[in-house]
Amino acid sequence: MHALLYVAQVMGLNSGKDFGTSAQEGRMPAPIANATPFAHFMGDICMGWLLFWQAGVATKRLNSIFRENGIDPLDAGKKVEFLGGNKEAAFYDGKVQSARFFIKNVLPRVDGLAGAIRNEDLSIMAVHNHSF
Repeated sequence: MHALLYVAQVMGLNSGKDFGTSAQEGRMPAPIANATPFAHFMGDICMGWLLFWQAGVATKRLNSIFRENGIDPLDAGKKVEFLGGNKEAAFYDGKVQSARFFIKNVLPRVDGLAGAIRNEDLSIMAVHNHSF
């Protein structure tokens, strides 16, 4: 539920500029013109949430594996060596690192997508039929 509230806030849905009111306000082309950016926006949000959730589960299990094997996760050298010989720990570490990469490098683009969608640019609708 928190993710949906975030999406609503980022998209400015509380300001009345949502897809549902577009037809009522005579802006029916806006949702159509923004369908692809909206799909990318929602895909990134959903993927970010799933990876974040998986990373939380993986972190708990990874910390447990480290404890069971007497590995200090803050000792980078021992951690890397241990991950090289323990496939289960490497799998969980991969989940954590994948989520970290996505959150830091991919997820920030949702702000740009949200801004583009809120702009309701309809320039695509100005392309003449004979232009194709």
